[in-house]
Amino acid sequence: MRTGKFNQSRMNKLVIALFTLIIFNACSDGIKDRCTVNVEAISCSGCKVEISYSDPLYFEQFSLKTIYLDSNGLAKIDLDVKEVSTLILTIQDSTTFPFLIQNGEDLEIKIQDSDRLLKYAGSFSEINYVFRQINELYTKHEFSDGKHLLDLNLSQFFLQIEQFQNHANALLKDNPSLSNTQVGVLQQFIKVRALMISYNYALMKYSFYSNEKIPKQVLEIQDLPNDNNLVKIAPFFYGVLAYQYLEMKIYPKVWSNNGDENSIELSWLRADSMIRTKHYKKEVESLLRAINIKNQVEKSHDYTISRKLFLDYQQQGGSDAYLGKLSSMLSSKAELSKGKKAPNIVGYDVEGKRLELKDLLGYTLVVDVWATWCGPCIQSMPKMKKLEKKLSGRNVRFVYLSVDEQVDKWKKYSEAHLTEHISILDDEESSIYQNYLIAGIPRYIVIDDEGLIVDAIAPPPGSGELENIILESAK
Repeated sequence: MRTGKFNQSRMNKLVIALFTLIIFNACSDGIKDRCTVNVEAISCSGCKVEISYSDPLYFEQFSLKTIYLDSNGLAKIDLDVKEVSTLILTIQDSTTFPFLIQNGEDLEIKIQDSDRLLKYAGSFSEINYVFRQINELYTKHEFSDGKHLLDLNLSQFFLQIEQFQNHANALLKDNPSLSNTQVGVLQQFIKVRALMISYNYALMKYSFYSNEKIPKQVLEIQDLPNDNNLVKIAPFFYGVLAYQYLEMKIYPKVWSNNGDENSIELSWLRADSMIRTKHYKKEVESLLRAINIKNQVEKSHDYTISRKLFLDYQQQGGSDAYLGKLSSMLSSKAELSKGKKAPNIVGYDVEGKRLELKDLLGYTLVVDVWATWCGPCIQSMPKMKKLEKKLSGRNVRFVYLSVDEQVDKWKKYSEAHLTEHISILDDEESSIYQNYLIAGIPRYIVIDDEGLIVDAIAPPPGSGELENIILESAK
């Protein structure tokens, strides 16, 4: 699943050249319930500076404070961060730096040329230094590469996970100045990252909705950590983990697909009931129930079930942090029904040419929303290309719309596998996720030749259902 606004690989789309940025994040003298962010950016007077947090349900950034540097390149931002939390520093809406902070601590972050971190200083420098190294380890082990994960057998995968955890925990031992509390925070973070990778691997390699025999080692992968603090310490990663947990540990137990549409829809209600009987901590339960509602709204055509789930959640003390957006999603759901005007799609081909929905009309459009890091997307793409070949000569166009954040990876894959197909990279500003209420990928959308929705939540290729929907539209 791609993130919403917290897109780490697109941090540098607007580069601020030739300046050195120094951020001092320090608690005011004698005040232990506040923190102050002091920013100094040489040659960047007037630049926008924003401190935000990542939402675990929508993966969007929500601003805490926004300020502009003065004529001397200085700014002071007052913050209240009661518990250790991951916040995000953004410069000029482009370069983004996540960091850990809480009241009573101070942190100085030095960055050069808008995108190169030089060093940390201050009482919270050591924990942030290790925090960054753990994230670098994740990249080093290629865990974000879906193809790499799929190529690993079970033994190889668990060996890599063990190595990742050993290397990450060794970083804690190599930094004796970390307090016991800081070590505890980082250990929790390592656990979340390792578990998230394990869930992702399991979901890519095995079908939890069929009679396929799942290896015992996979079935015994730990359940979601029941810890309210993790929602703050690692909101983005814990949010991803919560989505994966539902797909791997909850939905297969309640899902009924015997051909009865009503029985399928009732599975969402059974999932909500199971979550409420698991005795999760308040914030964990609230997040899981909200994700279940969001998934149902985005993946199901049944508005009645959507509304029931939402009203139950609202009446039973659901989090205000999620209720507003869920309510908006319910309103948008009706606009994605069959016969409604399809929201715009905007992207760029490998040559950089801009394409919009209007440029593709005149044909029934089959849109495959995918990404190179999405294992299930890569697995299903040969089936889609086979269907495209089968329907060649019909008034149908297949569009492979990538939501990749790393442009180079998308280009490389497209040039290797999609040279004879329409492959475009989503323009983030077009909000494909919001416009089409996409919970996860792959996602398939069918639009008729006049730009009206045929099916905004189309079935995957391979079963014959998608082909029938396309042929009905392309008559």
